[in-house]
Amino acid sequence: MVYPDYKNLWQKVEKEEELGKPKSANELVEQIYQKAKKEDNSPQIYKALVHLSKYQLTLEEDAELSIVSRFKEEINQAKAPEKQILESALAELYWQYFNAN
Repeated sequence: MVYPDYKNLWQKVEKEEELGKPKSANELVEQIYQKAKKEDNSPQIYKALVHLSKYQLTLEEDAELSIVSRFKEEINQAKAPEKQILESALAELYWQYFNAN
């Protein structure tokens, strides 16, 4: 379930993305991530991490290391089943990196 306040925030992110403003979209997603962390909202944390990773790859050179670090940090704090979902996502990141390099 997407809570109304998250729905509105994600709509703003989509609008920024449509306007070709990944930096602004990234800032909004960071706000969503911080809100989700504060509320311990695992689905929104995961969704925000995925989006943050996407924007990092667009905005930063060699972003892979910081993306992996952020996922590892989140994995260390997560409990089951969120931990396993994040570990799976991290494994996918490693696999994509391996295939690309």
